[in-house]
Amino acid sequence: MKTGRTIGMMGLLKRYNEKAAPDHQASLGKEITDRAFAGEELAIEMVDEWIHRIAIQCLSIVVAIDPELLCIGGGISEEDWFMDRVREEYERIADEHFNHVHFLNTVIDRCRFRNDSNLLGAALRVNMVYGTRGREQNNMF
Repeated sequence: MKTGRTIGMMGLLKRYNEKAAPDHQASLGKEITDRAFAGEELAIEMVDEWIHRIAIQCLSIVVAIDPELLCIGGGISEEDWFMDRVREEYERIADEHFNHVHFLNTVIDRCRFRNDSNLLGAALRVNMVYGTRGREQNNMF
């Protein structure tokens, strides 16, 4: 299973809608987070689970490659509550699994370009693959 399908906003939507009544489905992740802030039990449970899965993936990356900085992008990364919750859950899981030995020094932060990070990455990838020649031949940029 692709990570984006479980930890991205679509993963949150899918899990929520699998458990929600047919007349209470959500079409946007913001609906679910708003419902969680309003106290809806299912939304709170799904947001907590979603944050946990994101924190697990962050920890997996940190343990595997030990980066100085791990950036989270997307529109949700603009929300302070989200970034705080991911960092808190990451720390909780790391403490639990590593017996409170603090050797992971990776900073988790939001991407500089936030919701446009994926577009910038795609543009850079096209430039890497096709270079100047590709732009001239395909009128891509």
